[in-house]
Amino acid sequence: MSDEEEGEEEEKEKIVTWIGELVNFIPHGKGVASFPNGDIFEGSYKLGKRDGEGLYKFASGAQFEGMYVDNIKNGYGVMKYPDGGVYEGHWFLDKKHGTGTYKYQSGDLYKVLWQLGKWLFQIW
Repeated sequence: MSDEEEGEEEEKEKIVTWIGELVNFIPHGKGVASFPNGDIFEGSYKLGKRDGEGLYKFASGAQFEGMYVDNIKNGYGVMKYPDGGVYEGHWFLDKKHGTGTYKYQSGDLYKVLWQLGKWLFQIW
């Protein structure tokens, strides 16, 4: 199964370009950020950190669309992996947490209970 540890770790600090709203020269509001590794984020920032809804496109081809709080995935979101796998569900502290579904490229679909990124058990 795909996972963030396989190269889908988001840039936390180094924005190369920001096209969007600013407060005291800090990204705040909606905009588009580009990072040194080729990643792109389109969405909301609050005082220089991702906060609210957004779409993070990884240079690897993966993408995450969902909620952020204080620069981390938190709340509902969808992660699409380069291998065709898709996780749709809840996140907490940047990790899958609570219930979510994982669909493999083969079409196999699992509803899973997660705890801080660990697959606890399959619901169906």
